[in-house]
Amino acid sequence: MGCLIILLDLLDGEQLLDKLKELRLGVEIKMVEEVSIATDWFKSI
Repeated sequence: MGCLIILLDLLDGEQLLDKLKELRLGVEIKMVEEVSIATDWFKSI
């Protein structure tokens, strides 16, 4: 348990999240597609 506390002190938020994702601990990973409208294209037709 003591090692875990030391490890958490040495990780920043992004590193902690990367480790949680790597170990699949308490996180759910989703790939989300984002589509945006090219309004300039529609204005030009």
